[in-house]
Amino acid sequence: MIAFIRALAVCLSATALFLPPALADEAQEKLLDQALAAYDEGDFEAAKSILLPLANAGNSDAMVQTGFMIHNGEAFIPDAKYECDWYERAADLGNSEGYYYLGHCYNEGVGRGLDPKKYYDLLLHSAERGYIPAMINLSGFDNAHGEEYRHWMKMAVEHGSKFAKVSLWLDNFKDDVPDIKIQDIVCVSWKILIWDGDILECDE
Repeated sequence: MIAFIRALAVCLSATALFLPPALADEAQEKLLDQALAAYDEGDFEAAKSILLPLANAGNSDAMVQTGFMIHNGEAFIPDAKYECDWYERAADLGNSEGYYYLGHCYNEGVGRGLDPKKYYDLLLHSAERGYIPAMINLSGFDNAHGEEYRHWMKMAVEHGSKFAKVSLWLDNFKDDVPDIKIQDIVCVSWKILIWDGDILECDE
């Protein structure tokens, strides 16, 4: 049964590639949702069978997710260069997460050569396209928590980041976040600062 579902997913993926553009985009989004659902259920082979055709057809979100799976060794053999290749392909299509994760390849010198300037430039591209983690990473370049820090954190707040909002409040930029809520302070303090959770966790 599982083999049949995987085969069907491949057929649907192929069919989606030949639809008119608007319908193809909608079909690809549905397939991507199916792939992510399979991934969340731990069926990595099924997720891969949907993601790879989408990624090869130019779906940048599928490219990024493929990179994640390679990184984690989920239905792929871990290969840092292959992982970063997918992020680069996504970045070439303007994908904000593609820029971000390709930047980390250069920052860590894994899958790409170590290049701090390239890392910074890729973070800029990611942040300019609205990706909150890139904004927060850029704020970290200002160790004094001055105006550059404030600039990027305020931008993250504008994009809905509770972590950035609480961080500004804790750093005495309270005038920048007059609408801060106690539940946001509690969530960020507990889930992120104490338990080292994901910086997007309180935005859900």
